[in-house]
Amino acid sequence: MTETHREMTSLNAEAASLRESEPEKSIALAMKAAELARKEGLLQELAQSLLCIGIAEFRLSNFQKSALVLAEAHDLLEQCHADTSEVLFWLGRAHDRIGNYSLALERLEGKGETKELAQVYSQIGAVHLHLNAFEKALNYYFKALDIYDKQGNTQAQWSIYNNIGVIFRKNGSYDEALTYLKKSLVLAESLNNPTAIAYPLYHLGNVEELKGNLKEAEGYFRRGLKLLENATDKYIICSHLSGLADVLYKTGRLSKAIKHYQKALKLGEESSAKESIYEAHEGLYHCYKKQKNYAKALYHHECFLKKYSPKGKGILARAGLIQKNQATTAEVLITIKDEGLGMTQEDIAKAFGKFQKLSARPTAGESSTGLGLSIVKEVVELHGGKVWIESEGRGKGTTFFVSLPTHITHD
Repeated sequence: MTETHREMTSLNAEAASLRESEPEKSIALAMKAAELARKEGLLQELAQSLLCIGIAEFRLSNFQKSALVLAEAHDLLEQCHADTSEVLFWLGRAHDRIGNYSLALERLEGKGETKELAQVYSQIGAVHLHLNAFEKALNYYFKALDIYDKQGNTQAQWSIYNNIGVIFRKNGSYDEALTYLKKSLVLAESLNNPTAIAYPLYHLGNVEELKGNLKEAEGYFRRGLKLLENATDKYIICSHLSGLADVLYKTGRLSKAIKHYQKALKLGEESSAKESIYEAHEGLYHCYKKQKNYAKALYHHECFLKKYSPKGKGILARAGLIQKNQATTAEVLITIKDEGLGMTQEDIAKAFGKFQKLSARPTAGESSTGLGLSIVKEVVELHGGKVWIESEGRGKGTTFFVSLPTHITHD
């Protein structure tokens, strides 16, 4: 082993030991190791440096950077015919935080033979939770919890209890949610880890808010933000800021709510966390609308709508009343035009069928059940209306039309 090789190995080892506790220092060390590995042409060692950087960037909530670096590490390990399970696990987590849920599942599923089986179960559960597939999420969480209980792994147990609590919250089972979230909080407090404690605190606040206990909710959010004053996890900081802003909005403190939403938006954009970004835009829309500042309200509403439109593209929605001569009936015509991938005639022909998979895929990796348009058609027709699609083809956007009958009265 050469002196350069020994130095690189030492740098990688030190970087790996610091990637959780001091991620910025870890990145600096791993980058030095990566530079040496590139000069020496040592691909597997370079991949280890990049893996370390990717995990550290994840810990700093730089999810887009994390995904890019981890993808390069994965490609290098495949070239070396080396084990890719750890890099795939973290790559799946990064895609989950960005909001690319389909890619997250693709990276995570099928990795069940790895030594990190419980971790993989847990993360697949997290992706299904974000997709609102609660039964699947619980199945994976309880599999992971069974392993962690046998190991006595408190570090992992608090996270699983937290996520199970979130599922019950989303199902509207608030008492069950509080039970699991309080278990999570007790375990997190035993670890004396402020960031770990902040996660169940956020969700406890969320449940109390949903139950109408706004004072209790505010207490949880403020406690979480105090704990996170020196934290690097922008994702959970965003969550607490938005949670507190929601309470401030509901209690009429609009200026303070706007201030907290704006902080959450800034951190969400820095970490490429789509869910946080759109929650902040939605909150700002409601605040400005209530203040009758319609220009700013419209801006944030349009930003929120872009969730399902490609970056840099827009969505135009219009509604108008169409009346023929002096007839007593008319139609309300709603058109929604995007600048997305467009649709072929074959796509249009089968678009309203159930469980259809079209050639144009979701723009940001979001999931698609193939049921959305069929449900739209059924609801519109139940109201005596019609729905149809027009598109000039791939790459030329799509326009959706909804026509609903209405009755006109004349004075």
